[in-house]
Parts: sequence; C-alpha cells; structure tokens
Amino acid sequence: MDIADWRRQIDEVDRRLVELLNQRWSSVYTWPQTTHLQLAMLQANAKWTPTDTLTLQGNAYLRSYRASHVDGNGSNAQPCDPAIDPALAGQLCIGDGGTPINQVSDNRVLIQPAFTWRPSADTSLTLLGLFQRDVNGVGTQFLPTQGTLFFNPNGMLAPNAFLGDPNRNSFTRNQWWAGYLFEHRFNDAITVRQNLRYASVDTNLQAVIGTGLQANLRTLNRVSYAVPEAAQNLTVDTNALIKFSTGPLSHTTLVGFDYLFSNSQTKLGIGPAPPLDIFNPVYGLQILPPTITSASNQRQNQYGVYLQDQIAFEKWRLTLSGRHDWVDTTTDTFFTNTQSYQAVRAFSGRAGLNYVFDFGLSPYVSYANSFLPTLGTNFNGQPFLPSTSYQYEVGVKYQPPGTNLSATAAAYKLVQQNTLTVDPQHPTFSVQTGQVTVQGLEFGFTASLARGMNIIGAYTYTDAKITQSNGTDVGNQVAVVPPHQGSLWSDFTVQEGLLRGLGFGAGIRYVGTNYGNSANTLLIPGFALVDALLSYDLGELNPKMQGAKLALNATNVMNTQYVTTCSGPAGCFYGQERFITLTMRYNW
Repeated sequence: MDIADWRRQIDEVDRRLVELLNQRWSSVYTWPQTTHLQLAMLQANAKWTPTDTLTLQGNAYLRSYRASHVDGNGSNAQPCDPAIDPALAGQLCIGDGGTPINQVSDNRVLIQPAFTWRPSADTSLTLLGLFQRDVNGVGTQFLPTQGTLFFNPNGMLAPNAFLGDPNRNSFTRNQWWAGYLFEHRFNDAITVRQNLRYASVDTNLQAVIGTGLQANLRTLNRVSYAVPEAAQNLTVDTNALIKFSTGPLSHTTLVGFDYLFSNSQTKLGIGPAPPLDIFNPVYGLQILPPTITSASNQRQNQYGVYLQDQIAFEKWRLTLSGRHDWVDTTTDTFFTNTQSYQAVRAFSGRAGLNYVFDFGLSPYVSYANSFLPTLGTNFNGQPFLPSTSYQYEVGVKYQPPGTNLSATAAAYKLVQQNTLTVDPQHPTFSVQTGQVTVQGLEFGFTASLARGMNIIGAYTYTDAKITQSNGTDVGNQVAVVPPHQGSLWSDFTVQEGLLRGLGFGAGIRYVGTNYGNSANTLLIPGFALVDALLSYDLGELNPKMQGAKLALNATNVMNTQYVTTCSGPAGCFYGQERFITLTMRYNW
C-alpha cells in the first residue's frame, strides 16, 4: 500500500520555502519525498527572531483552532499545521469541529516545542519535537461516476454526500518525532551541520467504501475496509559547507553523508458491507469488522554520500553535484510466509549553468538525474521498485535591479521510471507505471508595486505521456496531469487615510481538462475557481491593538461544483465547496 497516503499529513509549507525547493536538490538529497521536504525545511533558515503569536480561527463548518506559537520569521502559517518549520516555531494548538462531508468530524491536538541554545555566536543547538493526535472521520468519499462525472437519471450527488456508515468511519493518527539541529561555524570559510530526527506514526483507518452501482443506478455495492498501519524512521545528515577560491574561481562546496532507516507495518482487512441507496441512505446498519487478511513489514536502510560545488567566475555560475546511494529493502509478507530482498546501488548527479547580466536577466540550462527509493507495496504485497528519472531544462529569470518585479520562464523534459498511480481495481492502493515522459513550459511573475499592491501569476503547459507499460496504455496521457493550469492573484492594502490597514484581494485558479485513469476513458472537465481575501490591521484602529490582525478568507467564492478526478467506476471525488475562514492573529 502507498503508506504516505494514509499515514502522514504534510500540509502546504510556507511560501518562504518555495525558492529553496525549486533548486532541485534531487542529486544531493534523494530520500523519500516527505522526509526530504521536512529536512529541507529544517535547513531553510539560519536567522531566528522570536515572536509570540496567538491565533484563533473558525470556519463555516464550526471547525475552530486555538493556537499559540513562538515564530522565528513572522510567518503566516496556518495554526495546527505540522508543516510549520520546527526550527523557527514552537506551537501548541487544538482543533475541533466538522468538515464539508456529512457525518464526518475532524479533531486535532498538536504540540511542537522548540528550544535553541547558543553558547557562542558561531555555535547553535536546536532541540525540537512534535506530538500530534488526530481523531477524525474519513472524509474521502469514493463516489460513483454516474451522479458525479456522468448523468444519473435518479439525480446528481451533492458534494457533501456520505456513502459510508457512521459506525465504521474513523481515522486516528498518533505521531511524534524528536530531533536536533546542530551548527558550528569555524570561520568565514567552513561551517559544519548535523541534523537528526527520529519519528513514529501509528494510524488506524476503518471505513466503508463503494465498489460500483447496481443496474438501477442508485444502489451502491460496498465493502468494509480496515487498515491499521505504523511506521518508524531515523534520519541523520552530516555535512560541511566550505567556501574557497582557486585562482579566479570562487567555490561554495557542500559535502556530506546521510543515513535513513525506515520500518513500516501494514495490515489490511476487507469484508462485506450492505449496499446503500445513494439517494435515500439508511445508516447504522450492522457491519462486522473485517478480518485482517494481509499483513506486511518493510525495513529499509539507505546510506548516501554527496558533493555539490557552486562555482562563480565573473558573471557565470556553474553548479555540479553528485550523490551515491546504497539502499537495501526487506519485505516480509506474513500470510503467505514470504520474504523479498532488494539491494540497489545508484549514482545521481546534476549540472547547471547560468549567466547573470547587470540588468537582471539570468538565463540558465541544467541537466539532472535522480534516484528515489519507494516504500510501500501493491495490492498483492509486492514491494515497489525505486523511481528513477532524468531531466533537461532551459530557462530564464528576470529581476530588474532596484525593483520588486520578477519573472521566470522555463522549458523542460522529464523522463521518469516506476511512477506510482492509483490502482483502478483497488483504489486505496497504488500501482507502478513503466515509464512516463513529461515535457512542458512554465511561466511565472511576481510584482510588489508601490502603495501596497501585489500581483502574482503563473501558467504551466504539461504534455505527460505514458511511454512504456506492460498494459495497453502506451501513448496515453498520464492520469491526473492537466495539460493547462494557471493562476492569478492580486491584493492591495490601503496605506493612508481613514481606511489605512484595510486589505483586500482576489484571484482565480484554473485547472484544465485531464484524464482520471491511465486508460484515458474518464475525461475530467476543467474548472476555474475564484478566491478572495479581506483583512484589517486592528493596530490602525487603536494603538493598543498593535500586532492584532483580522482576516476573512474565502476559497471557491462562486461555490463552483466540480469533480477533481475519477479513477474508476466508484472512485470519483468532488472538489472543495465554498470555504470561508475567519482568523484573528495577535503578534507581540
């Protein structure tokens, strides 16, 4: 099973990390994606200025957050967010309430302490940790195609339709981790760092989901699922940053060693459940817990050494990096009493060259190949193969000196082997596709204009095709990859007069048509969503309220009803309806 889907919840991280993660560190860090993301977060910032923050938040589904955290960067991260950079923010929060789906609740308690000790200006040690407990219903509803994507003569399902059963609809998660960030600067040329973290997570999913409509197009066949899982991992990364010169060349070199140990346990039970009239549902029927019929355990050790050198010569910038990995994975499948062993050795690297003009233009070209071990098994208990890829990219960045304007454009081609896609026969599992080829164009711009006006825009064109497969889908579009996507956002804050401190903004997001499955038989219509923001700095109303800000956010303002994807006859998902959030934030 694809363990990341059910166990972990990594929300969107702060905007300040986007530039870091866009630098394509694949040749330096090739750990599993969630781990890589969090480690990148741990190293994102070196400066730390403490700010106390109290946040109260509520929404139309009576979901409320009560949060307090010490923030090292004055960020606007959402409360109860486990993706807040732990090196910059300790937080305590409680969230409880409902969700857009009928019969489904959502409750969270999270504590994230952080402590930094600086015995000198050159040395720092940050101890950090997290404990999070979620007691929720299962909000993901596997809806039939007739009544969502396609016409149903009996009617269309509402976005808040619940087709499970309240007596067997729960998802609990207990996760914690602890670690440290150590840094010592010997001098202006040499800095060493070591980051370590041990993490553990236990989840238990109990749900009833649909498998397909009967001939009358209103009676849904269902099964009962039980998926208890657990995982533990240890990550440690030790590196040195060295700055030096060789003649006219200036070098910034990163050399390091990292280790990852992962241990995961997955159990699966599938049992019968009574059918349901989707237009006149009756809940509370007797549904016996399914018997566990599949159980597996995976242990993985990964060792890696890496070297990256950024070389500057006048206005030229050359980046060269390489990494070698040794990975061994053992998978035990208990009910069949079988064991499989995988040992992989791989080298990955990256080369990039750009030239910085005085007037702000910076064209670049790059090549990279990557290697990513993939934890998890398919429905039959077979472990996934590592994913490998290579990519070419050319582009240009433009930021005129002395302005707050920037624009980017890029063209790329990416070839990836062993990618994960939804298993159309078992939608809670994944399968690996032989090879996909993705090529496209990306454009983006940001502008901070005078007197409080900001504009952000982006557009992507993506041509993603299956180029190798054991099935009959070669040449088809990759599922859930729309060829066209775009967004535009603008906000304005009044700078003077009686309305000083009042802010408002609006934007639009567009997602083009795409296919929900690799067979390309389920075409998902495109959609456009409008978002809006209204905020007020209460310090402008009364100096005693300095640091307090009130914000009203609305997504999908027009309450557009849309289907995000459909992976099979009973695998459709509606998108978020209009969602309004009121937030009070106080910094001091």
